[in-house]
Amino acid sequence: MNSQPPAIPSMPFRLWTPEERRASLDDALKHWRQGEDVWVYGYGSLIWRPDFEYRERRLATLRGHHRALCLWSRVNRGTPECPGLVFGL
Repeated sequence: MNSQPPAIPSMPFRLWTPEERRASLDDALKHWRQGEDVWVYGYGSLIWRPDFEYRERRLATLRGHHRALCLWSRVNRGTPECPGLVFGL
């Protein structure tokens, strides 16, 4: 396993517009039928500090994957000028 973090991406960063966020959500939910449940697999801070309301919570294990500090965040754990590492699967 590689113990070195990934290189910080050099591409310019910009926050998504409300329209881009809406389009991303619409794309993620395009096969969802209104009235059906949406299940979210959470790890890390989603477990103890979810930023959305939920009705039910279940413990689960995702086999074949592992957490690693492999993603750079310029929002949650960093800034556009100084990104911070966050866990990914």
